[in-house]
Amino acid sequence: MIRIDNISFEFTTPDEKFAHELYAGWDVFCRHCFEQVVEECLSTYNKEKVLYEIEQLELDLGSIPEEYFYREFPRRLKEVLLKALPTGGLQRKSETEENGGSRLDNLLFYLEYGYPKAEWADEDFSLSEELGWLLSHSAPEQYIIRIASLCLEKEHVFHRLLWQADNADVLLRIYAASLSEPSAGLHGKHRFLTRLLETRPGIPVRFIHEATDDASLGEMAELLDSVSVKQIMVTEAEEHAEVDLPPYWHYLYEWLIRYYPYNGIAMFGGKAEFTNHLHHRLLIFIRKRNYSFCLSKAELTVSFLLEVFGPTYYIDVLNTIYYLQPYRADGSPTHDGYFSQELYRIFLQLSLLHQPAVTKENTLSVEDKASSGLKDPTDIMDILQDAKCSDADKRMFIRTIVKEQPEILIQWLRLGITPNMTGIAIVAALIEVDTMNCMLAALSFNTLQAVEVMRNYLRQQYSEESDWLKGITETQLELLLRQSVLMWIRKGYYRLPNRFDQLLNLFYQELTGKEDEAIVTRLSASQPLKEIKEGLGLEQSGRWSIQRLQEILSVSVVTDDIKRKLLVCFLEQSSKDYAEAVRLLHACGLSNSLCRLISQPIWEEVLRQSTVRLVGLENTALLLSLFDGLMAHERALSSYWKGGSKPLKARLLVWLVETIRLQETHKKPVVEYIRSLFADLVGREEISEVILALWREMGHTDSPATEEILHLLVDNESRQIRLMKTDYKEWLRQAENDSNAVQMLFKSRWNTADDFIEWLDGTSIPYENKSGLLRHTITEQPAKWIHLLRDLPHESQYITAIAGYV
Repeated sequence: MIRIDNISFEFTTPDEKFAHELYAGWDVFCRHCFEQVVEECLSTYNKEKVLYEIEQLELDLGSIPEEYFYREFPRRLKEVLLKALPTGGLQRKSETEENGGSRLDNLLFYLEYGYPKAEWADEDFSLSEELGWLLSHSAPEQYIIRIASLCLEKEHVFHRLLWQADNADVLLRIYAASLSEPSAGLHGKHRFLTRLLETRPGIPVRFIHEATDDASLGEMAELLDSVSVKQIMVTEAEEHAEVDLPPYWHYLYEWLIRYYPYNGIAMFGGKAEFTNHLHHRLLIFIRKRNYSFCLSKAELTVSFLLEVFGPTYYIDVLNTIYYLQPYRADGSPTHDGYFSQELYRIFLQLSLLHQPAVTKENTLSVEDKASSGLKDPTDIMDILQDAKCSDADKRMFIRTIVKEQPEILIQWLRLGITPNMTGIAIVAALIEVDTMNCMLAALSFNTLQAVEVMRNYLRQQYSEESDWLKGITETQLELLLRQSVLMWIRKGYYRLPNRFDQLLNLFYQELTGKEDEAIVTRLSASQPLKEIKEGLGLEQSGRWSIQRLQEILSVSVVTDDIKRKLLVCFLEQSSKDYAEAVRLLHACGLSNSLCRLISQPIWEEVLRQSTVRLVGLENTALLLSLFDGLMAHERALSSYWKGGSKPLKARLLVWLVETIRLQETHKKPVVEYIRSLFADLVGREEISEVILALWREMGHTDSPATEEILHLLVDNESRQIRLMKTDYKEWLRQAENDSNAVQMLFKSRWNTADDFIEWLDGTSIPYENKSGLLRHTITEQPAKWIHLLRDLPHESQYITAIAGYV
């Protein structure tokens, strides 16, 4: 497109008649003598996708006789205009600064906004073509860095680039530039890598193989996590690898991290340092891989361990890690999962394991220790400081103790066994919010409410960016609160009238490292906190009779918040006999309201104490595990319930308190109580069916208590249940076989769309088997399945055939 903003002509003629004729035929003169000449001269500059700008051209055509004016003017104009323009095109500053710069600006503009700039609107814009031009440029690095920076800043730019561009070389160079971009943080780079692995996993893997130095791989290693590592392994082992090698490789990677010692190993540092080291060595291992041979599990295992730990230490470090996991007397792992046993088999095949020094303590998991009961609270500190226990195991230990015997952890805190605060710090770092709430509920419901109010107040102050909370993250805020609450319990402040102020004071000390009564007093007297503390005063208003409580709960204008506090006060004053309090509420028709209004920790504590009273402490874990399974799978089992729409939480509580009221002097076996519970929930004729359904839902759980309760149920039921259990195990075995078969098909028979169509047309595999394999593929390998479907011809008749199979 040629555009001229302003034109001016200066003609001088002594003949007035000639001037009038020129003026009268001005449009014809401009069209034939000016516009056609200008278009002819400038048309060569209208072919490239480059913007040329000329501020001004002054042309002197000299003196032309009037009789030859209309013939000479266009000739002289063309001659003078061509002289004014440089030969071969307009004089530009440089290819890099003007031509490339303008085109690059348009490319960046399109990536950001989705359409080209105004001066390029009439051109056919192709993102792939523009990126190809970028690579052919003499110095594209600075432009690629700008595109990478834009992708890191704005995620939609990266998505547009992936959706519309198919140039793998450009994407590879953009990814390489993003890793070394100093203005972007780790979060932005991690997000960039995650999206790239989801859509074009081959690009990061190609970068790993083509990296020329360890520094760039080190930058990439900082961005990895378990999910991204798994995707890289799957992409790397797509070809020339043993079946199911990628999940085995990923299991080995996670296994090394999980059981790496809590306090670390001298050569590799703590767990965080080792994880970074493992990521870096993984990338170096992939870069060194040779595709000329098929990678087996044994070859991968020994090569990977050598790369990670080095030839000097790899056997010793491997054994150190291996014997930190729970294992049996023969050295085999207690976990019976497929990859756990496969890992053990490979280690034995390669002669990598030393003979274990077996003790009874070795064979017990942390959860087993918690479930078996701790006679002495001082044992807690031994487990928390045990370097052989992972954080996950210690967290499970705390969760199990609080669930079954919270009094032990509370007693340990009250004894003040660790004056250096080590134990407090470890528990605060590991305990979860829900677990802490359950422990607080075991102390008292009012204590739980006070801490909940404190947590909400601090979160509100943090969201409002209060000055006294500046400089800390939300994670640090939660950790400081947990430490404060544990100290609050240890010092017994939770029993004082000013317990809330004491908790606030402890939090301020944890936050600042110093005491300042003036600031704490000012915060405590602030209007928001003052109103909150006034709402906690219901427990001081005297004892609540069931009749008075029923009257207030029946008033519709009373808010649920007030009703909740009244119910908590009623339960708190009945803390010595929760079962009787629940029975009274049920008799007045308030059991549904109770379970709807009270919080989960309070409900669990009432349930726990009632269970202890019914079956004793030694059997509490079994029954609580059953309750957890019923609650977790309430929707799946709801078709079996009888007796209306009463919530399961209320039905469990009511069954407990009524059974306690009717029980005889001598306690029955646990299985008798379980049969009574199922008879109440589903009726005696449906007990076998609901136990089978529960087995299917809970059969994959690794909890010892869950396994024991399931075996207890099955062993006390009919032979039909045991046969169904066998059928279920057969189903699991068949599912594993299907998974292996699908892996083999992707390697050998489903490489291309033509191979897949040939497999569909084949008659060697029965229809039912094909249908099962296709359904398994859709469930287990959705990404590969979608890729396979996209490769099929459009309007293919096989789409209909596939729909019939699945």
